[in-house]
Amino acid sequence: MLGCYADEASVYVVMPFCPHGDLFGVVESRGALEEARAAAYMGQIVAGLEKLHALGLAHHDMSLENLMLDANEDAIIIDFGMAGWPCRCGKLLYMAPELFEAKEPFDVFAADVWALGIILFLLLTGMPPWDAGSGPTTSDMRYVYVRDGRLDELLRNWNISLSPHAPDLLQRLLTADPRSRLTLPQLKAHPWWQANARFVNVPV
Repeated sequence: MLGCYADEASVYVVMPFCPHGDLFGVVESRGALEEARAAAYMGQIVAGLEKLHALGLAHHDMSLENLMLDANEDAIIIDFGMAGWPCRCGKLLYMAPELFEAKEPFDVFAADVWALGIILFLLLTGMPPWDAGSGPTTSDMRYVYVRDGRLDELLRNWNISLSPHAPDLLQRLLTADPRSRLTLPQLKAHPWWQANARFVNVPV
């Protein structure tokens, strides 16, 4: 974000020019990305999300569609329309399981981290973990695998081979209990992040 201005009627957000489209288009056209590229994007995304969370705001709609690529092809978070609202909102594919429950309140920051897990899954595999139109439901065995800590088994069933630490990171980001889900500092301390430090530690 380059700037923010307001008048009596509207709030205006100035964003960088992003001529390379969004990350959804990248994954749609290329499929799974090489891990170095996925790690670089994750470094940029997490850096942006850290700044938002430091302001006490959650994004509520983290998704490939809301990650644009600027002139340097760096990932830029956009669409802050729901940021700061404690709403059960976002795209179904990226919504954490607790958002489908009636319990109040919920951890808005943990819900953003779940969405990060879906984003990383898409970047590394080129496909969603379950149907984009339904979200994580117990009627979908793919979600049950993840909920039960068997994400690595799901990947094997799909003949998807990732680097040694990647399945564990995905599992910890996609932990059904938000109290046990990784925080952003814990994500950055994970062995996968450390193994890719030369890619994720980039200026934003």
